[in-house]
Amino acid sequence: MDQTIGDQLVVVDAKTGRPDRYQGIPHDYFPGGSFLQLPIYALAAATEGRTTRHATYAFLGEVADDARHLGYEVDDEVVAAFQRVLSSIVRGIDGGSFPHHPPESDRPEAHRCPHCSPDGLDARRVRTARDRKVGHPVLALHEDHVTTDFLNGEPIAAATAGDDPETGR
Repeated sequence: MDQTIGDQLVVVDAKTGRPDRYQGIPHDYFPGGSFLQLPIYALAAATEGRTTRHATYAFLGEVADDARHLGYEVDDEVVAAFQRVLSSIVRGIDGGSFPHHPPESDRPEAHRCPHCSPDGLDARRVRTARDRKVGHPVLALHEDHVTTDFLNGEPIAAATAGDDPETGR
């Protein structure tokens, strides 16, 4: 955390890994309803009349200059979008929606989640089980969460509909 001359705060979450997964953060603050650290830190740090003005992931090591700091201004729009993300998460928890997120690849190095591939070797079983359950109403809660544009508060398909007159997308 850093403090500006105007007594506002800047939150920095230092990362030692690659910035690839974070590239969209400056434009889509919560892709797939995830990457919630920055607003949590920003809101937690804002105390005693001080506000958090900016929050960023800072990547250390050999990183291109345009990917070294990926963040955003913490304003009313960000806070409102964050509240929509949290509401969506609570709806999922209330509804019992805790689906696996198996990787698309069967390569062991692609597995980040031991729950999705307990043996670290084969996620096909988990993908097959998830595919069988895709129409279940509980998974609809999760699908709604990962496909919502939380900045606009609507499903991604609806948020981008009409951009292309030929396709309606």
